[in-house]
Amino acid sequence: MADENPQNRDEHNIWPNSALDGIKWKDLMSTLILDRLEASFDNNWEDALSQTTVQMTQNTKTDCDDGRPQCTIVGGQLSRMEYFDSECNYDDDDDRYHLHTTADRDSIACTSLLCDCSDDGFLDGNNICCSCSMKTQYSHRSLTDNPNSRETISEKIKKNEIENIKQQIEIYRKRLEYMMKINCQLQSKLKKTIRKQLLLEQYITWPYAVKNGKVEFPGKNDLILIMSMDRDYAPLSAACVRALNDKMYDKRKAAALEIEKMVKEFAAVNNSMQIRRLLKVLGQDFSMSKNANTKKGGLIGLAAMAVGLGKDSVNYIDDLIIPILVNLNDADLKVRYYASESLYNVSKVARSAVLKHFPDIFKALSKLATDPDQNVKNASELLDRLMKDIVTDNSNIFDLVGFIPLLRERIYTENTFAKQFIISWITVLDDVPSIDLVIYLPEILDGLFKMLSDPTFEIKKMCDAVLKKFLDDLRHSPEKVNYTDMINTVVIYSYSTDEFVQFTAMSWIKEFIEMYGSNILPFASNILKASMASNSNQDIESQIRIKQTAKLVNSTLMELINGVEDTIQHENTDVIEKDEGKNLDLASLITVLLKELGGSTIETKITVLKWIYHLFIHLPNRILVYMESIFPLLLTTLSYPNEEVVQNDLKVIAKIISPSAAQTNNKQYFDHFILSLLKQFSCDRTLLKDRGQFIIRQICGLLNSNDIYRTLSTFLLEETNMKFASVMIGTLNTILLTSPELYDLRTQLRDVEKQENREMFLCLFRTWCHNPVAAVALCLLTQNYFLVCKLLQTFASMDVTIDLLIEVDKLIQLLESPIFIYLRMELLEEPVNQYLIKALYGLLMIMPQSDAFHLLRHRLKCVPHLTMGSETPASETVKKDFKGMFDTSTMLSHFTTLQEKHRNYRINTYSIQQIDKAIAKIDV
Repeated sequence: MADENPQNRDEHNIWPNSALDGIKWKDLMSTLILDRLEASFDNNWEDALSQTTVQMTQNTKTDCDDGRPQCTIVGGQLSRMEYFDSECNYDDDDDRYHLHTTADRDSIACTSLLCDCSDDGFLDGNNICCSCSMKTQYSHRSLTDNPNSRETISEKIKKNEIENIKQQIEIYRKRLEYMMKINCQLQSKLKKTIRKQLLLEQYITWPYAVKNGKVEFPGKNDLILIMSMDRDYAPLSAACVRALNDKMYDKRKAAALEIEKMVKEFAAVNNSMQIRRLLKVLGQDFSMSKNANTKKGGLIGLAAMAVGLGKDSVNYIDDLIIPILVNLNDADLKVRYYASESLYNVSKVARSAVLKHFPDIFKALSKLATDPDQNVKNASELLDRLMKDIVTDNSNIFDLVGFIPLLRERIYTENTFAKQFIISWITVLDDVPSIDLVIYLPEILDGLFKMLSDPTFEIKKMCDAVLKKFLDDLRHSPEKVNYTDMINTVVIYSYSTDEFVQFTAMSWIKEFIEMYGSNILPFASNILKASMASNSNQDIESQIRIKQTAKLVNSTLMELINGVEDTIQHENTDVIEKDEGKNLDLASLITVLLKELGGSTIETKITVLKWIYHLFIHLPNRILVYMESIFPLLLTTLSYPNEEVVQNDLKVIAKIISPSAAQTNNKQYFDHFILSLLKQFSCDRTLLKDRGQFIIRQICGLLNSNDIYRTLSTFLLEETNMKFASVMIGTLNTILLTSPELYDLRTQLRDVEKQENREMFLCLFRTWCHNPVAAVALCLLTQNYFLVCKLLQTFASMDVTIDLLIEVDKLIQLLESPIFIYLRMELLEEPVNQYLIKALYGLLMIMPQSDAFHLLRHRLKCVPHLTMGSETPASETVKKDFKGMFDTSTMLSHFTTLQEKHRNYRINTYSIQQIDKAIAKIDV
């Protein structure tokens, strides 16, 4: 016997296909009908027969087509005429009523289930199955009573129907027994499965028609529709159920109005039980149906209930909202549209109560914003605006903490419409005074910058407005936000290829430095790297403002260094700074600087050099640890072709090697710098030729020129490459005689009466002997004309080369420069210095008759009273003085020795060159 308690049935199990294999629909239907009829007759046999008879009598028509009374036998509670249209005709010959169907059927389905008839057989006119040849077991019941008595006719019809039903019950009983013998377990499973699949709430009276005393049941498709309509949808009426299932919107709307009226009546009497029952019917049976029209009916019904409940809808908000939210993700676009409309109506009534389900609503809205159907999208926009109004009006109960994860999860969407949806919500929430969204800015800032890089202009404009609003909020209350995560975010986006994103990120970095000051120092290395990357942009109109902002960031960050303490922290110290924000990570900063120093752009190199110089100014003690890494790169940078870069590089080097530097071993770095400089000049003669004078002049201007020349002369004296030494001394000599930076040194050399000046002269002379003309020029500078004459006399025994004559030519040109104006003025003294005249004539005799020769010759003609007589007292005094100051013989001996080394070097070099040429000519 079937389970009559609907609470014990699982209404949501799926019909297993395996249970239907090999089973005819007629068998399933027969089993279910038998089960229902048994329950109906066993529980209340007389009531069931009486109810069936009364219903049949009530549905009897009054007239047939020929004017005689007719009856239509209908067996169900709902409109059975919709499926089976039978009528009762009057027979003149037999004076009896009989039943027949209006449809023309030559045969009817075989319902004899006693035999094992596996085919779908049919009964012929003699009531014999065409497949199993089984004779039906019913007889044609004649109604012989007085036709004028309707009461008698009803009784006979009742008896005839009862007898026919009893016969069918007996047939189905035997058929069930036979099937259970075959597979009892399968039969039980089938009965349960049918109930679960068809969601049976209670036992119903099955529709049937009778022909010739035979009960005829509907087919498979009709059975499903009838059962769905015969379910218990109370308190909905049958007409309302049909209207809700109708595909026409007007009918569903009319049903919704009826539901609204019904709900208002329930609410008026506080009948919550009926309201919840109705919510269950609409929310589960209708809204969760597989039929699209049924879903639409359920959705509009839920909206009608919300309208009917009014403010009381708050008490039923879960049952109203949840079914609608499920249908917002339906595959049918019309269902999604009606779900949006339904949720709009419910939310409009419930207002703040729907905030309980706001996370699910927001998820659904974010999907609907990208819906391909424009109608659905329009409906979702209306719902979206309503939800924004509700949140704005009820901001005090809005769960902002729970909303942020939803926002963060969807802010990285790639869909343009979804981006607009997200930005609009951020804008709305940020405009609400009672919602402090800026606190959660670190969680959504990355997504906002990602949206800012969207190629769509509208998205850029909206996102830029939101970012500007957030930045303005930060200026007023920077302490509310955890800035550490945001700094890393904006630094990352400062490398963006999108110029607008790059500019925005640099602007945010600049504002962070101004707002948080020294607390930014732990991030100085990252910010510095970002500013250098932006500063290396080209000077085009679109990138000018980026470069300007990067320069501001760089200069502002450098100012923060001024307040950092120059204290070296040892590893074993137990002292920890209380304010960790002011801890400058100097190691990472130096790493960035050294890496960027090898960059390709001039501006980047200059910026790095300025930074290193700034660090040496304000943190000389702390930067000493990194000197071994910095100094070699600085020396390498000297060969860079740009003068501004070299100038800044020399500025840093000068700061490092200057005696005023904090390090105690500055002499070591000074010597290292001089040696490295000479090595670079020796290896790269082009560098010496093109940039040598510039580098030496700059370093002499930054440092003490005496120290520079003294150290250079000391190292060059030991130089083994004689040719390089000669060239280098010529360069140094030219700088000494012409450069404004060496004016003080020239002045000191002219005053050799002081001991320190004499020592400087002797130091230089020993090295200047590598170049004969430079040695002569140095003696002319110091007014040691006697030594000049002796040196020029040695030229007669020297190998005078073209290079030597060129240098003499240059020297004669220099004698006409302002540097030697004092020498030319001495030619006017009386008596004239005979060693000076002799030295000048010596130069004149060395030179061929070139332009320089005629220049000097004309100069000597301008000397008044020029006589070459005996030595005068004045000249004797000069001679005597210099003889007492310097050991001329030793100096000449040293000069001769060095020149001999040069001669041997030239010979060896020439021999090597000839050998190399000979080897090159040999065919291997």
